[in-house]
Amino acid sequence: MRLMRSVGVALLLSFWVVMSLAQDAPVPVEKEPFHTLSFRNEHVVVLRVEIPPHQTTQLHQHVRQYLTVSLADARITSTVPVAPNLPQPPLVQETRRKGEAWMAEPVVHTVRNDGDRPFRATVVEFLACQKNLKPVNRKPSRYCNPKSKVACVRERYLFCTDRLCVSEVEMGPGAITMKHSHSTDHMVIALSDLEMKDWIAGRPAAEMRDQKSGQTLFLDAGITHQVENGPQAARMIVVSWR
Repeated sequence: MRLMRSVGVALLLSFWVVMSLAQDAPVPVEKEPFHTLSFRNEHVVVLRVEIPPHQTTQLHQHVRQYLTVSLADARITSTVPVAPNLPQPPLVQETRRKGEAWMAEPVVHTVRNDGDRPFRATVVEFLACQKNLKPVNRKPSRYCNPKSKVACVRERYLFCTDRLCVSEVEMGPGAITMKHSHSTDHMVIALSDLEMKDWIAGRPAAEMRDQKSGQTLFLDAGITHQVENGPQAARMIVVSWR
């Protein structure tokens, strides 16, 4: 009887250890409940993130270099698992502003929303490494429609890597960009709701471009176009491959 009881206790302890290890194992970021797959192609995997107030994600793993774009002001805490030589999990507490964009290396972590509103973000995981951050040598640009001080386009570069550049673009109501060409792929991440007309060279009519805040639009290389904003001010992040 004692032997059976000892075996039963041992089995129960083994089951508890296995379950504890399973709970501590990170899930792929695509399977973390607060991350939702939004878009995927041969270059990127795009995820929408929404963490309710004072909630924490599951322990999850980013296996690739990734870009995060904050869609709202937020206070967050990122925690990585306990390392053998550390007494407690390393914590990184951050205040993020709407429109902030930052690159990060592969990591296993949890993210807690410390604020009273949902933390919303778009995460872009790159299937190929984009290499190291580089100094930005381009000055901000600003120009307006003729005879207008409101219908203006403003662009400023946030950072670059060896393979891409990330910029923030703001357009006033009715603003029209200069006609320009893209020799490489680029991607638009909407910070505000976008309602635009895209005049693409060689096509008879403008294409309507509607994006909700957080949505992405991937555009292949080789287009020449001019973009006309709708009646509301627009704000977006543009990722341009080099």
